[in-house]
Amino acid sequence: MPYTDAGSLSSDSLGYVALSWGLGILKGNGSTFEPGHQVTRAEAAAALVRTLAVKM
Repeated sequence: MPYTDAGSLSSDSLGYVALSWGLGILKGNGSTFEPGHQVTRAEAAAALVRTLAVKM
């Protein structure tokens, strides 16, 4: 993960964040993930659309 604040993530969520970054679902702001950031409806909708676009 390219996030400079990856150390502030809980060990329980680190794998989920890495997976969502690798699949292009969550992007953060480019350099940080900001785990305490309150998600807007637009951000949630964008993540949902990206999730639906993932082909497994």
